[in-house]
Amino acid sequence: MQKSQETLTKDDVNEKKVSTLKVIRYGEGHPRLALYSAHERTLDGAMVVTVVGLVDRDNVQFTQVTCRFSVEKEKLGSGNDTSYWDTQGKVLVLPEHHSQRYGAALIDCPILLERPRPNLVSIVVNVTDPYLYSAQITYLDTGEPKRQLALCMPPIHSGYNNWKELVETLELQQLLGVDRADVYAHNTGPNVTSVLNYYVTRGFLHVHEWPDPPQPVHYFGQLAAINDCLLRMRNVAKLVLFTDLDEVIVPHRHDSLSDMLQDVLKGQQDPDHVGAFNFLNSFFVPSNDSEAQSRLLQNSTLNSDQIRLARSLGLKAVSGVYHGKVFPFTERSKCIVDPLTVTMMQVHFVGIFSKGFRSVTVDPSISLLHHYRGREDRENLVPETSALKFAPELIRRVHSLGKAVGFLEHSNS
Repeated sequence: MQKSQETLTKDDVNEKKVSTLKVIRYGEGHPRLALYSAHERTLDGAMVVTVVGLVDRDNVQFTQVTCRFSVEKEKLGSGNDTSYWDTQGKVLVLPEHHSQRYGAALIDCPILLERPRPNLVSIVVNVTDPYLYSAQITYLDTGEPKRQLALCMPPIHSGYNNWKELVETLELQQLLGVDRADVYAHNTGPNVTSVLNYYVTRGFLHVHEWPDPPQPVHYFGQLAAINDCLLRMRNVAKLVLFTDLDEVIVPHRHDSLSDMLQDVLKGQQDPDHVGAFNFLNSFFVPSNDSEAQSRLLQNSTLNSDQIRLARSLGLKAVSGVYHGKVFPFTERSKCIVDPLTVTMMQVHFVGIFSKGFRSVTVDPSISLLHHYRGREDRENLVPETSALKFAPELIRRVHSLGKAVGFLEHSNS
């Protein structure tokens, strides 16, 4: 049964859990800059505001810009007659633009501590550019992180409407220890929108509505979204996990991601300087041999009713119990990071660490990135059933949520 849903709005859910990122751009045709957000952070011991955006790589010939900070006039103390001031900002155009005209960029703007705390930053490209490219500043959270492990997902797009896959992924992530998820929504179908609403109202999910980026740009400007999420998680979550909708980092020997990471750290000579954990990718698919597939599931802890229900729900963590080759670190890997140790993220791994920090690559016998996409040569598959230990509760949760949001009949068992 399909349930229709209007577009997600702040009136429908808690405003703190849903945000709309307004892309700020000026000029006819191709804007030189498009800004999404601005975040306070500490960078190399200094306070800065880092602006996240896209730049026109065909016309970017600058590595420095003027950052113009401003503050609401009612927040200015007596005797202050100037509501804005300038600092010199540095522009970093990020890699992985795939030779498209637009690419993600970070602009680091130093903060003047003797000035009032600004709430808006504008970028002045040069004196001949008549436009101010502005973004509201998100203040840095203070104190200890309230979340242990957060999930960041890049933009959901193209009317994606597979609610079962989304629910399976989010429920499995929670079973593994994820206690917050941030999803960027560009264009979602009605069923997926309903599921997003469900998770938002329960406090687990934060949705950031991702506007149309200037074109051409690779994959909806996902690298800008990834770095926006990284910056949002500073002092919010102790660790941050970056994966797509069809990917889950599954521990093979442990019952949670946190237990696994603690054991990995014990094997490091300098664990205090580990800022990220890399997980190698492998595609997980069903076997071509249906009899072997059935025997593997029947020998697990699942009973016949659970196996039948998992099939009806299309759960890939249950059907995808074979995998092909393990890709090297440079191909398709994903990571879990300490956001306070990372300056810039790339899609598959950390691009720039804070000084002194490094990553470790987790041995594939301990854990893999389970990529549930049918792209593997099914003639040379290896069985791997680690995800099945989570399957009984996963099946129950997906089935229960499907009924709660009205996609499954309550009489179904």
